[in-house]
Amino acid sequence: MANHKPVVGLSDTDLATIETRYQIEERIGKGGMGIVFRAHDTKLDRQVALKTFHVSDNVDRQIAEAKALARVDSPNVVEVYDFIRLADNKIAIVMRWIDGETLQRLIKSRPHHDRICQWMKHVCKGMITAESVNVIHRDIKPGNIMISKEETACIMDFGLSRIVDEASITLDGQVFGTPLYMAPEQA
Repeated sequence: MANHKPVVGLSDTDLATIETRYQIEERIGKGGMGIVFRAHDTKLDRQVALKTFHVSDNVDRQIAEAKALARVDSPNVVEVYDFIRLADNKIAIVMRWIDGETLQRLIKSRPHHDRICQWMKHVCKGMITAESVNVIHRDIKPGNIMISKEETACIMDFGLSRIVDEASITLDGQVFGTPLYMAPEQA
């Protein structure tokens, strides 16, 4: 721990908490709600994705995301392993590492018309499995779909999800999601 390099997006306190089990290897991406890192799980000797959040005032939603993901057992939905409480009432979610690219990046780099139908079938299977345990994603878009090196589509980022059978964190009338990908009736 004493020889760690500074990690952009993590305080020394947060890094110390995380590195009791996970070694941060690389910053992968940054979104509206958090930062994702590739990390190494030192106890189980495997790569993981570690998502930290920018703010601590949505901790109930962040824990709800971890719980929602934990309920869904599908090769087409990213698996959650754990969550860690960090400083200032923040958390980090530890998930399965998917070696690949987002569908958004793949579409921008080159068309994949021959594989889109296959990937959308994977997405539908993941969404059906999520719905079967009452988890609604609410933000499906190409940036939230990973395509693995094995050509499997996997849904990620359940930050706006809702567990239907539990009291909702969302207030009636609130709209969540990415406008370009929302259902017309919600927009």
